[in-house]
Amino acid sequence: MAVIEFIKKIISMVIAFILGIFGITTPAQEPTMKDNYYESTKTGTVLEQKYTYPGEYSVLDFEIDSDNESIKKYYIAYPEKPGTYPAVIIVNASNCTATEYKPYYKHLASWGFVVIGNDDPQTGTGETTSITLDYLLSCNDDKNSAIYKKVDTDRIGINGSSQGASGALKAATDYENSNKIKSVYAGSLPYPELSTNMGWGYDITKLNVPIFMTAGTAHSDAGGGLVDFGVCPLEFMIENYNLIPTGTKKVMGRVVGAEHEDMFTEPDGYMTAWMLYTLKEDTDAEKVFDGANADILLNSKWQDIKIDL
Repeated sequence: MAVIEFIKKIISMVIAFILGIFGITTPAQEPTMKDNYYESTKTGTVLEQKYTYPGEYSVLDFEIDSDNESIKKYYIAYPEKPGTYPAVIIVNASNCTATEYKPYYKHLASWGFVVIGNDDPQTGTGETTSITLDYLLSCNDDKNSAIYKKVDTDRIGINGSSQGASGALKAATDYENSNKIKSVYAGSLPYPELSTNMGWGYDITKLNVPIFMTAGTAHSDAGGGLVDFGVCPLEFMIENYNLIPTGTKKVMGRVVGAEHEDMFTEPDGYMTAWMLYTLKEDTDAEKVFDGANADILLNSKWQDIKIDL
C-alpha cells in the first residue's frame, strides 16, 4: 500500500507539472465559443433542456480594461430590462478567459443575472476573483456605470470549473469580501492534493454557503485503476462532499460519459438552475434538486447523486 500511495503522489506531481505547462482547458478546444453552443449540449430531461437554452431576458454587455496585469480586462453581461438582479462571478479554468467565452456569460444573463468575469488565465488562488468582486460592487455604486444599482449585493454567486473551481472555493472562503458570496458552483474540482501541488490548496470545511459540485465519469475526470490520473475522481469528490459542514446545502452529481473538457457546457443547464434556486428562490429550478422526484435523480445523464438541502 505504501508503494501505491507513493506512486499516486508521483502521478499527482506529474499532473501538476503538465497542468502548469499546458493548463486545463475546460471548454471545447476552439478559440471562441459559438453563440448557439447550447444547441449541441446533451440534455436528459425537459427541465434540464429548459435551463440549457436561453432565458427570457434580452442581454447587453461590455468589457473594460483593468490596471491589474493578471486580470487584463473585465467582461460583464446583464439583462437589458431595468431592475436589480443577482450576480454571478465566473472563475476561469486554466488558460481560459472571459473574452473567449462571452456566449456562456450571455446565456446566464438571459436568466436574470448580472454576470462578470475577467481575462486571468490562472485563477486558482482566488485573488483576481476577489478583486473582480470588489470591482463589481464598485460598478454598482458608480453612477457612470452601465450596471449602476443593477446588482443585488446580497445575492452573489460564484461559478468555477477545473482550476476555476479551486479558485471559486478560495474566493468564497479566504478573503475579506468572501462573505459576499452566497452560492457556489464547482465543476470538476481538482482533488485536494493536486490543487495543493498547483498552489491552489483549498479548505472546503470553511464553506458555509450552498454548493453544487459536478464532474464527468470519463477518464480525464474520473481516472481509473490503481493509479488514478483523473482530475476529479469520485472518491475524492465524495470526500470533499462529506467535509462540507453539516447544515450547508450541498448537491453533487457526475455527468455520464463526460470528459474533463466537456464539463464547462454539459452541466450548464443545471448550473443555471442552481443559481436560480439559491439566488432567486425560483420554485421551478428548485424541482431540479429538491424532493424524492428531483429532476436530477430522474435524469439518466447524471449519476452518483448526493443531495442535502
